[in-house]
Formats: sequence, structure tokens, C-alpha cells
Amino acid sequence: MRQSLAALVWLLAQPVLFHWQVLITGKGTLPFDLPSFHAPLASAALDAFHHHRFPWWDPYIYAGYPLHADLQAQILYPPAWLFFWKALARESTFFYWLEWETVLHISLAGLLAWWLLRRAGCGRWTALFGATVYQLGCFFSSQVQHLGAVSAAAWMPLVWLAVLELAAGFSVRWFAALSIGLAMAFLAGFPATILVVYGSAVAVAAGFWLARRASPRLLLWTALGVLASAVLVAAQLVPTMLWSPYSQTSLRWMWSNGGGLPWKVLCSALWPDWFHVFDPKRYHEPYNLTFMYLYHGQAALWLFLAAPWLRMKLPGRLFAVLAVLFLLVMLGNSVPGSNFLFNRLPRMLRGAAYVEFAMAAFSLALSVAAAFALEHLSRGRRAWIPLAVALITAVELYAVASGRFMNYGEGSWKFVDSPGTWFNYPAILEHVHDQINATTPPARTDSNQEEFRLVSLAQSVRVPSLSGDNPLAPLRMLEYRKIFCESVEWARRYTVKDVASPLLPAAGVGFLLRWGSVPANDEQSLRQAGWQRDSWDAPAPLVLFRNTAPTPRYYLVAQVRQARSADEARHMLRSADPRREAVVEASLGWRAGQPSALPPVEVLSYRPDRIDLRTNAAAPTYLVLAEGWAPDWRALVDGRTARPYPTDLAFQGLPLTAGPHRITLEYKPVATYAAMWLSGFAWLVLVVSMAAESRKR
Repeated sequence: MRQSLAALVWLLAQPVLFHWQVLITGKGTLPFDLPSFHAPLASAALDAFHHHRFPWWDPYIYAGYPLHADLQAQILYPPAWLFFWKALARESTFFYWLEWETVLHISLAGLLAWWLLRRAGCGRWTALFGATVYQLGCFFSSQVQHLGAVSAAAWMPLVWLAVLELAAGFSVRWFAALSIGLAMAFLAGFPATILVVYGSAVAVAAGFWLARRASPRLLLWTALGVLASAVLVAAQLVPTMLWSPYSQTSLRWMWSNGGGLPWKVLCSALWPDWFHVFDPKRYHEPYNLTFMYLYHGQAALWLFLAAPWLRMKLPGRLFAVLAVLFLLVMLGNSVPGSNFLFNRLPRMLRGAAYVEFAMAAFSLALSVAAAFALEHLSRGRRAWIPLAVALITAVELYAVASGRFMNYGEGSWKFVDSPGTWFNYPAILEHVHDQINATTPPARTDSNQEEFRLVSLAQSVRVPSLSGDNPLAPLRMLEYRKIFCESVEWARRYTVKDVASPLLPAAGVGFLLRWGSVPANDEQSLRQAGWQRDSWDAPAPLVLFRNTAPTPRYYLVAQVRQARSADEARHMLRSADPRREAVVEASLGWRAGQPSALPPVEVLSYRPDRIDLRTNAAAPTYLVLAEGWAPDWRALVDGRTARPYPTDLAFQGLPLTAGPHRITLEYKPVATYAAMWLSGFAWLVLVVSMAAESRKR
């Protein structure tokens, strides 16, 4: 018992020691996507929780989009709630706790892998070896930047264990474990790894069936487990599926060609720095650097290669075969015929799949096969041999991979952009907040400079932007921005090109941001287009250009042009003056009046998911609401339900009769409410079923 406890404590602490420079000394950070993509999403959710509201709607990018539909925000992922709780105490520390969430999932992966190996028949020290190989092997060493991928892969050993136990016979306990493992992997939020976890569960079940160690019912239980997990995660699955057709994710299949890695990547399984992945200056391959590392240690490699030739227990040989299968998936287009198969997948799967992430399943299968080989070879010998191999492998992998470019960034979490600092200057953020919050609602920003921190980190620093960088980017907003921006079809962040476009102020943009010195000709162009340089004693070279003729976020127009589709609306918008007329995608059967003057719209209250307004026009008018369009927005006009129409392509609007009106616009995802009740009921049924089976025992 003490030895098992010691093994578990070691597996819990091992990833923390591996990332000690990040978590303990604070002299480094987890790199790449964690600060630039995952941190902004987490910050947007934290902002909502800080203001005591559920994060339905994110107001900081693309003029708003449904944050709760974003899988990668992890809003409904239970382990992330601990992170939210810790970060709420002091929001400027949120990135530090995000790093802890990431690393502790690697600890979880090791603990679950140890459990899998123990239940499969390995000794405690052999299980320690296999779990160590999985924890410190290629996947978690190289992909730590992807919070969702790490979180999902951590649950894969539990999923495989449940399939292994169901192969011996059905039980509610293990069916529940399978459903929960799959559900947690889904809620972890990275689509590519979700596909790997779900696909690997089916592959393991099929492997046991083909090896004649399980009946065909195992495939049925696995399929039902997949369905049960879908019900458990309905609260997240439903909004994601409903919003996806309106976002750029619906088009990603067009740019996906299967991907994959070259065969020569196998060289890195023998020599970790074969391709100079530890020194990016020497790396010259046309592939993502972090995937060109397949090292698991010398002992793991040679034990894995020996596994198919040893007369050992079935799981060892089966997982050796599965490791080869997952490796072939990871190689993608390098394998003849794979592109043919990939192009016949449903569009949704093609858009979500990155075959390189099959590395997670390859790493776990290799670890299991190597552990069984070690168990077989050390059987009947002294127990210290597997322990020695495990410790030597841990030291080797630590020495080889800890603190490398793929899992370590210079600097401290204190200097990562947050609600307290931007570009490492707290004074910059304080000044920008003062300027944009001078109005209600806050003014939006944009940029005519290719500097990702000015727009991509808008959520982290709580500066509303008309731009953004997210796979769930609203298609309508991207089409709107194409009219005045430089755009690449597959990109999500467009840079303003036409600073004189009336579509900028019509979208509530009050400031254009620049970093560094501004060329004289650029400043002259901005001045001529109505953007005046904001003078302030800047401690760093952030330049604000203020719109000298701003348009309110909510305003009335007296003219309406009716479009039959979004494409027609986009065409009309190119020649329209949005300050005087609205392009509406509806057949209103209504005509605006011609009042002598249009009164302003009074903002009674504002929060991102609910706006209360008051108007009083002498003639019929059309109310333009420069809030991002989404199908779940609802409106009340004088207490009566009204339908917001897509207006000016990317926004919303309402026709109003003459006279005073009280208008409420609220984001109410009714289908998501129902899905939450369904998920809650499913979790309750699962818990009750497990309790009932336990009582029978």
C-alpha cells in the first residue's frame, strides 16, 4: 500500500518538477497558444463571472459572439471551475493559474495511466514506468501550449480502461466510467483531440473484438457510451452545433487537406533533437516544430519494439499494434491512400481533424505496450528492476525535454497581458480603459497595423475590438470586414485598409490603435479620414487615434434598403451610408417616415447580454443596434416581443413606430437552457445508477 501511494505521489509531482521553472520559480511561462489564445478566452469568461453573470456573450471581439458556444473556453468543464475560482480572487494572476490547470492535467494523465496498467495486470513499478513514459513523453512535452488538447488527452487512459473492463463483461460502473471519460474529454474543448479520444475508444474496442477477447457486444457498449456522453455534454454540444454554421468553423473543411507528418519524423523517436526542435534557429522543416518530436526515452522505445515478439499478455501485444495504427493516422498524407479516405469524411470531421494530434493516442499505446514488455521481461526477478527503469526514464526525459523551446517561454506570468497590464505597461491599459469607457457602452477599437496583440488579446485586456482571432469568428462579421480590410480567406484576423470607410464608426469603433512609430504619410491619411491622434504622456509607444465624428452604438435612421440575402446585403452595403440608411435582410412591408430630425437613443442600462434603451421619434424610424448578430437575440418593444432583423450584414435592428418606446435587447439561448436541463438530468441518472449498483454489491 505504501509503495502504491509513493508511486501515485511521484506521478502527481512529476509534471510539476518537469515545469518547475514555470510553476515554482516563475521565471518562465508556458508558450505559444496558451497566452495568445487560451488565456483570452479564459479572461473573457472570468470577466463575466466577476460581474456575477454567466458568460453567454463575449463583447470583446467581433462586436460580440456567443462565448458559451466556444468549446475551447471550457466554461462547462468541471476541472476548469477550480481555475476560475482561484483566478477570481485576483484576476491579474489568471495566467499563473491557467498554467497550473494545464500541468495538473498532465499529473491526472499519469495517475489514470497508472490505474489503467494496474487493472490490466502490471505491477506497481511497471505501471509507474508506463505512466511516466506517457506523462513525460512526446505528447505532453511538446503540446503543453494547447490547454484543451492536454486536458482531453488526460482522460484517455480512463476511457481505455473502461473499454478494457467492459470487454470482460458489462457493468454500470464501467459503462459510467466510459461515458464520463468521453464527456470530460469533450468538455475539455479541443476538437482535434476529442476526435482522437473518441476514435481511440472505438479502436480499442474493435481490437479486443478482433482478437476474440470480447464479444461483439463490446462494440455496442462503446457506441452506447459515445451516445451517453453526448447527452452528458448536451449543454455544450447543442450551442456549439447551433452556432457553428454561422461561424468560420463551417468553412474549415475547405482548407483542410488531411495534413500529417513525414516518415522521417520516426528518427526523433531514437534521437530527440534529430530535427533541431530544441533550437528553432536551426530548425528548417516545413512542418510544425512541436510535432517533430516523438521521443519517449530509450528504454520505452526498445521495449515497445520488442513487444510484438514477446509471448506476453494480450493487452501488451494489442496496444503495440494500436500504437502502429495511431502512428499511421498521425503520418496522414505520407501514408498512401490516407488522403482518399480523409476526403470522404463528413465535412464537420474534416474541419475539426488535425491528424497530427493522434500523437496522444500513439504515445499512450506505446507507453502501455512498453510497460507490458517490461513486466514480461522482469517477471520473477527482483522488484527493483522495473523501479530502476522507471526512475532512469524519468530522469532521462526530464534532462532531454524540460525547459525546451516547445514547452518553455522566456519571461514571467506577471508580464503576460492581463486585465492589469498590456505590453508590460499597466499605465497603457489604464489610459485606454479611461478613453473607451468614457461612453456607455464602451467604444470599440480596431487597428490598421499587423500587430496581433492589438486585437487578438482584446479579451485578456478587456478592450472591445471589432476584430479578433477565433475559429468561431462570425461569418457575417468577417464579410463585413472584408469591405474595408485586407483579408485572406482562411484567416480570422483582418487588418483595416480603408480607414475612411463609414463602416468603421457605424460599428461603434471609436479608436484605431497603433504600436510603435507611425509613418508621416500614414498619420496624414488617418487625419484626413477623421482620426485625430490622442495626445498623452505615453510611457510606451502605443498610439491612439480618436474618431472625430463617432457614431453612437445605437441610433435611428429614416431610410431602409431591403435585401433578400446576406450576399445581397453585402453588395448593397458597399454603396450605402450606414449613418443615414440601414440595409435589412427582411421584407418588412413597412416604410420609415421622414422626420425633420432624428433624436438620439437613450441607453438606460447596458451589459453584454442585455441592453435597455428608450427612444421618442415623431415618425416611424428604424433602430440600428451595432451588436453582433446571432439567432438567439430577443427583443421587447414596450413589453411586446419583437424580432431583431439582420441589419447592415453583421448587426441587428428593429422597425419602430412613431412615439416613445422602451426597447430591451437580450441574448436568450433557449435551446441551450433546455440542453442544460437534459445534461443535468443525465448526470443525475448516471450517479443514481452507479449508487444502485454499489448497493447491490
